[in-house]
Amino acid sequence: MSSCDTTKDVVRTASSNTSLGSLGGSESEGIGSAAEGEFHSSGESTHGEDIEQRNEINKDLLSNSQEKEDSQTEEKTEADRCIEVYNETVRQRSSSRSPRVSVCESAKDYAGTETLRRMKKFLPSVRNLRNQFEVKKNEQSDDSPGLNYSPCTKTRSRRSSVESNLSTSSMSSKSSSSSTNVQTNEESRPSSSSKEDQKSVPSIESIIKQFANLDIERFESKTINSSWNPTSLVNLLYTLPTPPPPAKTTTAYVNIEGYLEKLPSGRKKATFWNAWKKRYFRLENGYLYYYQSNQNEKPSLKIQLMGGEIQLGEGNMIGIDDGKGHYIATRCRSEEETEKWMNALQTQIQENFNSAWVHPSPTPMTPTLYRDTLILDVGSCSIRAGILANQTTLPQLFIPSIVAKNKFNEIVAYGYEALKPNVRMSSFLKYPFRTSSGVDKYSLDMAPLSGFLSLIFQKLNVDPSRYYVQLSLPRSIPPSSQAEMLKIMFEEFGVRGVNLSNQSVLALSAYRANSGIVVDIGERIEIVPIMDGYMLNSGTSRVPYGGCEIIEHLRQFLLQKNYSLVSEVETYFVRLALERLCYVSGPSPEAYHTDLQLSHKDPLAVSASLSLEQFDAESIPWRELILDSGRFQVPEGLFHPEAWGLDHPGVQKLVSRAIQECGVDIRKEMSRSIFLAGGVTMLPGFAERLEEEVNRLTPSGITPKVHASPYRYHAAYLGASEFASSPAFDQQRINLEDWKSIGPNVIRKWKT
Repeated sequence: MSSCDTTKDVVRTASSNTSLGSLGGSESEGIGSAAEGEFHSSGESTHGEDIEQRNEINKDLLSNSQEKEDSQTEEKTEADRCIEVYNETVRQRSSSRSPRVSVCESAKDYAGTETLRRMKKFLPSVRNLRNQFEVKKNEQSDDSPGLNYSPCTKTRSRRSSVESNLSTSSMSSKSSSSSTNVQTNEESRPSSSSKEDQKSVPSIESIIKQFANLDIERFESKTINSSWNPTSLVNLLYTLPTPPPPAKTTTAYVNIEGYLEKLPSGRKKATFWNAWKKRYFRLENGYLYYYQSNQNEKPSLKIQLMGGEIQLGEGNMIGIDDGKGHYIATRCRSEEETEKWMNALQTQIQENFNSAWVHPSPTPMTPTLYRDTLILDVGSCSIRAGILANQTTLPQLFIPSIVAKNKFNEIVAYGYEALKPNVRMSSFLKYPFRTSSGVDKYSLDMAPLSGFLSLIFQKLNVDPSRYYVQLSLPRSIPPSSQAEMLKIMFEEFGVRGVNLSNQSVLALSAYRANSGIVVDIGERIEIVPIMDGYMLNSGTSRVPYGGCEIIEHLRQFLLQKNYSLVSEVETYFVRLALERLCYVSGPSPEAYHTDLQLSHKDPLAVSASLSLEQFDAESIPWRELILDSGRFQVPEGLFHPEAWGLDHPGVQKLVSRAIQECGVDIRKEMSRSIFLAGGVTMLPGFAERLEEEVNRLTPSGITPKVHASPYRYHAAYLGASEFASSPAFDQQRINLEDWKSIGPNVIRKWKT
C-alpha cells in the first residue's frame, strides 16, 4: 500500500471517530439524568483530548506523505521535460502563442488546488526551456535535438529554477534583447509567405567617408567665369524629344462584344445563391468591360487582360484570370460562340504593356487640330505648358522654373531670362516651387506663379480668356491657396475655367490605368498608391530626398576630380553628368558590390567622360568631365540611403509598404501595377533594379511588375492631357461663371 493510500485511511478513521463521539454526546444530553449528564461532561473532555492528539498525528502523517508526493511529482515533471514539454514548446513558439496561459486560466476556473499546484510547477519549466532555446541555442551540441537536460540529472528546487530563469533572462535582455526579438520573429514567420531563400545582400557603406579629406580652397582657382552664358547648356537639358511616327501595332487585337452568362466575381461554380446571370461583355484593345446591359454607358468592371490567362471549362464555360487578382467565369450559349470568344480572348492576353501607354504624337501644325484647353504642369525645377490637341502631344513649352530677383529694385526675371549673365550678376536666383524640408506642408508662392503665367501665355501666343486651364501641382495645396490661385486665374487673366489636379494621379493617367502605385522621383521621392483614381493616404510616402540628394553627392565626386561646381548655374553641369553618365547597378543588388570591387581594381573600367567643348570653351576651365565609381555609387542611395548617411527606408521598402497598406484583395493587383514617373527614374537600370528589389520583399506567390514608359519624364503632363480630353474634366473644373456667382466658396466642388 502506498503512503498516499495509508494517509487517506488514517484521515477516514479519524473523521469516523469524531462523528461517533459527537453522536454519543448528543444522545446522553437528550435522555440522561443530571448525574449522567455530569458523567458525560467529564467523558467529553477526555474524548476531546484524544481527538486533538489524533489530529496532530494525522497532520504529521499528512505532511510526510505530502512531501513524498511532492518529491515524486517533481522528479516525474523533470523527467517529462525532455520528452513532451520541449516539442510542445517549439510548436507553440512557431504559432506565436504563449505556452499554457489558457490552461492556467481554465485551472483557476475549476478551483482544483492540485491542478493549480501542478500548473505553477509546470510554467517555470516552460519558461526555462524557451529561454534556453532562444538565448543559449548556440551552446547546444549538434547531436542533441533538445536541451542539455536529461532525466538522470539532479532535480532542482522550484525557487532555484525560477531564480536562474530570471537572472538569465535579465542578462539576455541587457545584451541582445532586440536581436533576439528579431530572430524570433524571423523564425516564427512561415517560409511559404516570403522569399527567404534569397541570398542576403552585404551592407552598403556610406560614401560620405570618401569626402572627408577634400580641401575646397585649392579648387578656387578653377571656376567658371561669371560672365559665362549657360543658355546652350540649359537648352540641351530642356530639349524635348521628337516623338517617332506612330508605329504599326504588332499585336492584332480581335475586338468582340455581346451577351454572355456570368457568375459573381471570384466564383467558379454555380450555386443557388450564386447563379448564372446574363451580362453584356466587350473586348477592346487588351481590356475587358462588362455592363449590366447594352444600354449602360458606365461599365460595372474594367480589367486589363494583358499577361492574364484564359481557361476553357466544361459546358461552354470560359474562365478569365487577369493575373492581378480578378477572376470571371463566363458561359456561352453554343460551342461556336465559345470558340469565337476564345480566339478573341487569346489575342487580348498577349503581354504588350507598351501598347497600353500613352504615346505622344508630333505637334500638329494645323490650328484647327487644337482645342480650347491649356495644360500647365508646374514642377520643382521646370514648367511644362502647351495647348491641348486632338491627340496627346508633348508640351510645346519646357522651361526652368527659376526666378532672378534684382537686389536693388523689384525687377524679376523668369526662366531663361533669369540665367543671363547681366541679370544674375545683380540678382538672387531662386526656385520658388521647390518643396521645403517639411514635406508634410506645401505652399505655393502666388507672385512667381502669376509671372510665369504671363510668360507662358506670351510664349504660346494665346489669349487666356478664350481657354480653359488644366493645372497640375506636385502636392495638394490648402483651400486658402486654392482660392488665391483661382482669383489670379479669373480676375487677372480671365480664363474660362480651371481644374487643379495632383501630379501623381495624372502620371497614372499617362499609363491609361486607374489603379496602381506611382513611384514619382524628381527633387523628392513620392510613393502614392491609387485605387480607382483615389489616393490611399495611409500608404502614401514622401521623403525629403531624391534628385537633390543625388546632385549634392555627385558634386562631391566631381570635386574629387578637380571640378568645382558650386553655384546654381554650375549645377546644370552636375545635372548633365547625372543624365549622361550615371546608372544604377543591377538588376540584382549584388551587382553594386561587383561594380565597386571592379572600380577598386581598375578605375578606368567603370569611368566615362563627357565633352564640354560645345558650351563656350573660353569661359570653362575644363574640356571634359570624367567620372568613375561615382556613376553608380551615388544613385545607389535611392535603394540604400545609408550610402548617403541617411536612416530613411529605401524606395523599394516604401513601395512594399504601400502594397501592404492596401487591402488584401487588391495587393496582387497593386504589385503588378507599379508605374514610374519623374526624371530620376530615367536612370539606366532603375526600373529593372526596382522590380528585383520589390520582388525580394513580396510573398513567393506574387511577381511584381514595374512599368516604365519611355516618356515618364513628362508623365504628369501627358496624363493631364489625357484627363483634359475626358468628360471628367468638364465635370470637375470650376468655370468663371461659378466664381462670379459663388466666390471663393466654389472650391468646395473639389472636395466632393
